[in-house]
Amino acid sequence: FKPLISTGLLPYLQEKCSVLPSPGDMEGLLQIYLENIHPIFPVLDYDAYRMMPGTSSDKIILSQSICLAASLDRKAKQFLNIPTISTSRSDFSLSLSDAVTTSIAVGLVRDKLVLIQALSLTSLFTQFSGDRQESAELLYRAICHAHTIGLHHPSHPVTQHEHIYNRIFCCLYALDMLNAACLGRPVQLHRRDFGRDLPSSIAAQEGCFQLFLRTVDLMERVIEIYRPSEIGIWSG
Repeated sequence: FKPLISTGLLPYLQEKCSVLPSPGDMEGLLQIYLENIHPIFPVLDYDAYRMMPGTSSDKIILSQSICLAASLDRKAKQFLNIPTISTSRSDFSLSLSDAVTTSIAVGLVRDKLVLIQALSLTSLFTQFSGDRQESAELLYRAICHAHTIGLHHPSHPVTQHEHIYNRIFCCLYALDMLNAACLGRPVQLHRRDFGRDLPSSIAAQEGCFQLFLRTVDLMERVIEIYRPSEIGIWSG
């Protein structure tokens, strides 16, 4: 199957998976994302994203995830324009989410940190789209990649990118709690299984994100209600 993709289908898939709005519309959606989403859920390493070549698969998949997230904002309507498809938000989102999942499925993107960012954003902003199975699977794949690269442990020795890794891990933790509390699924990131000190990690985050994390942390008490054990008693 892989040789067939390499020789015959890869150019076609690359073209189909490169769907994006025009540069002007992309810039409008990026600004909405940076103003309204990134302060609360800063899973994107924006400095690294900005330095990526515009035609690289890494930048394209992150741009698609950004568009998918920003499209929920009312102000985004004027920017939801992609050639060959209608401008309804549902068609716009479906086209981009299909491109993201196809890119991942055929291996167009290999950088696991990029995959974690794209999968997390796509999972969060498709969580209540009707297909909750897909949203959960996207999150589980992001967590699997995080375990593979050791994101659940602090860097030793500490690198200049450690604050980015810590922030992305906190985003994954928050998304895992939301997924479990809202969709009734088991938690994937257990505190006993990661080496980061969660209270310290949360305290190191910026204001809006830190408030979001502290709110999400309360979801663990909600999860206790339906865990299949007798210790799940919530009081207060």
